[in-house]
Order: sequence, then structure tokens, then C-alpha cells
Amino acid sequence: MTFQNSDFEAVATFNKRGWSRYAEKMVSTFVKYWPEEVKIVLYCEDLPEYKEDLEKYTSGGRVIVKDIFEECPHLKPYLKKYDTPNNRGITYKGNREFRNFKMNGVQYCYKAFAQCTQIKNSKAKKLIYVDSDTLTFKKVPMNVINGLMPNDCFAMYIGRGTLETNYRTPFPETGFHMYNLQHPNTKEFADIFENYYTSGKQFDLLYPVDCWVWDTARKDIEKKHGAKSFNLGNNLLGKKHPFVNSVLGSFMDHLKGYNRKALGHSQMEDMKDDIRKKRLSEVYWKNTRGPNWKRYYKDI
Repeated sequence: MTFQNSDFEAVATFNKRGWSRYAEKMVSTFVKYWPEEVKIVLYCEDLPEYKEDLEKYTSGGRVIVKDIFEECPHLKPYLKKYDTPNNRGITYKGNREFRNFKMNGVQYCYKAFAQCTQIKNSKAKKLIYVDSDTLTFKKVPMNVINGLMPNDCFAMYIGRGTLETNYRTPFPETGFHMYNLQHPNTKEFADIFENYYTSGKQFDLLYPVDCWVWDTARKDIEKKHGAKSFNLGNNLLGKKHPFVNSVLGSFMDHLKGYNRKALGHSQMEDMKDDIRKKRLSEVYWKNTRGPNWKRYYKDI
């Protein structure tokens, strides 16, 4: 099926701290390497504090800036009701504080509300969610983007496995999703996903973290309608960093976690052996060998 670049739209969200640490790089590299016809909608927290900084990217109309609290009316009531240390996965034993990211249902709620709102309001045919700590380092091949998801699926995700195969992180990588906005069940998916937050039902799930909630909503839609989603890589991209092991890693990077943000990139060590060998021919990845790289390159 033929497509046009204008069929696609992207969405992301961040706050002032995220903007200064990594999100500006996400936006600047998006503008540089994605086709001009592909717009990106930014749902911003603390917007008045850095609105002027964003203006250098908005003049061409490709970058659309929105105040997340104005656009997502359920977000503030949600935070007021549910933003507690316990719901952020924080527990205490004596004077020691412990944090469990899988039990942190609040920190990444902004991603959920931004995606759901844009799914319901976008005029595009396909919507791409990108984390604000991603970056693009090469011209994006839109034929590859278009081919990431079959046309009969309502969503695409990057799977890591199940509780049986990956008990540590048994949920998708949520740094990149694609939604088919022409599918009859996509908007209902957004309703269900958002309702897990607004109703507080996310905290009744095994894990309230956004990726588990997203996957639960996906399964709900599939069970209710017999709808299909597409698992990019079919859980074979590794448990550690499947994003860079997917085809996306040939033109994008995801700086998930503190160490990758501090370095400014992921590392070749994040990749599976067969993928690593392929990436050696790419300039970006040649320059990302970590301190223990020799351990991984004995056969190269």
C-alpha cells in the first residue's frame, strides 16, 4: 500500500528538567533527520519556564507545542489523588529508602495521558510515540517506518517477553510505539489505557508501571475485539535494550537510564552479537564502544 510522509505524526512529552538534559536533542535531531512532512507534537510540563527555548523549533510549523495540563484535563486530578510515595514505588525500612521502578505508577503517567490525548485528536493516519530521551542520528527511511506495523494492526510495540520468559522486565519497551489511527479499535484502546489511570485501577495490577499498564490495555482490546497488535522483533531483541537491537537502532538511539544519558548514547555492548556485527559499519555506533568493549569484539 502506498503512503505519504504526511500520513505520519509523532508525539512526545517532557518537563523543563528533561528539556535541558536530553529532550532538546530529541527535538533538534527529529527536525534534522525526519522528513519535513512529519510533524511532532510536544506535550510539555512547566512550559512557561522554557517556552522561549522551544520557539526556535516551532517557526516552521513542524514542531507543535502544547501545555500538557491544558490538553489533558484528567492529569492534574490524577496526580492530586494518586501521587504518593507508595504509588511511586517508594518504601522505607528504618531510615533507608527503597525504590522499585516496577511499582512506580506515577512517574511516567505523563506519557500515558499524552499518547491517549493525541490518539483521540490527531488527524494523521499513523501516530508514533517517541520517548523524549531518544535521538535520531541518520536520515529516517520512511519505507522502514511504514513497514513497522501491518495495516490490520491497531498498534506496534517492542516486546521483551512474558513473566515466564523474562520475570525481571516482562513488559514492552515503551520508548517507541506506533498506532494505526484508521483502525476501528485504536481510540477505544486509548480510552481503556487512560481509564486505568483515572480510575486508579492501575494500582490493582501486578505492576502499575506504564509499560505493564500499556500492555494490559493492549491485551484487553485484543480479547474484546479479536484485534491484532504487532510485536516488533517477536521478543527476540533481547531483554536489556531491545530498542537499539531493532531496526530502529540503525537510525535512532534510546538513552534509557542514567548511565546512557550521562554518556550521551547507548553502547555497542547493549547489542546482541549478531546485531553488533552489523552495526560496526555504521559511523554512529563505531563511536560508542564502552570501556569493556574488547570483551565483546574478540571475534571481529
